[in-house]
Amino acid sequence: MKFSLILATVGRTDELQRFLESLGLQTFRDFELLVVDQNPDDRLVPILAPYGALFTIRHLRSERGLARARNVALPRATGEIVGLPDDDCWYPPEYLEGIARFFDSHPEQAAFCGRYLNRWGRPRGWWDSEAGPVTKMNVFKRAGSASMFVRRSATEVLGGFDETLGLGVTTPWKGGEDIDYIARAVLSGLPVHYGPGLDVFHDDPPPPDARQVERARGAACATGRLLRIHKFPLWYVAYW
Repeated sequence: MKFSLILATVGRTDELQRFLESLGLQTFRDFELLVVDQNPDDRLVPILAPYGALFTIRHLRSERGLARARNVALPRATGEIVGLPDDDCWYPPEYLEGIARFFDSHPEQAAFCGRYLNRWGRPRGWWDSEAGPVTKMNVFKRAGSASMFVRRSATEVLGGFDETLGLGVTTPWKGGEDIDYIARAVLSGLPVHYGPGLDVFHDDPPPPDARQVERARGAACATGRLLRIHKFPLWYVAYW
């Protein structure tokens, strides 16, 4: 089993270095990393270069937009399983080995979602504590791109990410492209499993400032967009 890890990045170097170091420590070694670079310069070239001897790195370019970047890389993925790490997450050493073991033992599952933990090992966000299937009604508490893995055969059914959603878009909906992708999967009948315990590390948000407030506003707009396009009931909209 081979993984294709699609990482879109812009403006970050130290965080990317940390993620690369975590890949170098993985006990499971059959993977490729597709870095989709949205920087206007070559700042990533010297960061990526030393790791090319440890694992396969494919350095791609795209215009701004998280969903757009992932769509650039998806047709180039050669692995059986596609992962979507954020550029400010990092993996425990046995993480990919655990994900591979899950897909090996659950051939019926089209995708897997886990939690985010902060650097102190505490869940970051509104994650469910119980394992089980992802459904339309629990997707907001069971899906996030950094801990999401999808069989490539399922990505061929689902197509690309919605480029009107996500960070870097020109629309108001600056988030939610990952939730939308998994919601589309379960609504099309593809089985998706949520498994807390196979978790990634992810930075906590920085302290609130004007930029974070604007980002939160964009994420809230994206949530509203998802509630509308997937026709959630009014009581569920009121809850969120």
